[in-house]
Amino acid sequence: MKVLPCTWAFCIKYFPDGLIKKFKARFCIQGDCQTEGMVFFDTWSHVIQWSTVRTMMVLSTKLGLRSAQADITSAFVHAELGPGKHNFAHQPAGFQWGHNLVLSLNCSVYGLHQAPHYFFQHLKRHMERHGLKQSSLDSCLFIGKSCIALCYVDDILFYARKDSNIDDIIHLLKQDGILICKEGSAKGFLGVNVKSLGTPSAPCLLLT
Repeated sequence: MKVLPCTWAFCIKYFPDGLIKKFKARFCIQGDCQTEGMVFFDTWSHVIQWSTVRTMMVLSTKLGLRSAQADITSAFVHAELGPGKHNFAHQPAGFQWGHNLVLSLNCSVYGLHQAPHYFFQHLKRHMERHGLKQSSLDSCLFIGKSCIALCYVDDILFYARKDSNIDDIIHLLKQDGILICKEGSAKGFLGVNVKSLGTPSAPCLLLT
């Protein structure tokens, strides 16, 4: 039985304007000690194409769509590793439950090579369960009758005609046990500031 080393990772998350958004602490596995082909196989995970993000931002301005940005707390640990996928880790510093004991991982903890892949498959199942179908043009674009979602790992952009449509989807995901938090309109995404210029008849977006 191979026991993987682990560590704590501390970071500060910022808003696009530079203000502190939150302080974060994560329990992480040192995935560089995993053996490919034995304890993990699929490692890839989809991310939204920037051409899709820009297109939706333009359409949102042109059509007057409502938007919201959401973040999933501790995203990777939502997904289970599945039966037969055994991973073990040492207890982290400051967390000791007896001697000669190790952790048996049931969830896709940060640092595992396969964690992003498992999380995306988990998110996809719940999106499709609530009527948001995966696009064939961009695997991180999910389209529903009343709402559109763009996913970049644990950051999601929602667009809809009404705020209530977005709130309904977020509420359904929360009922599924996904710790998703609405963070306001899509004025900034992944460090890019979005500013609306022009007029309603001739809208224009400035990305900085």
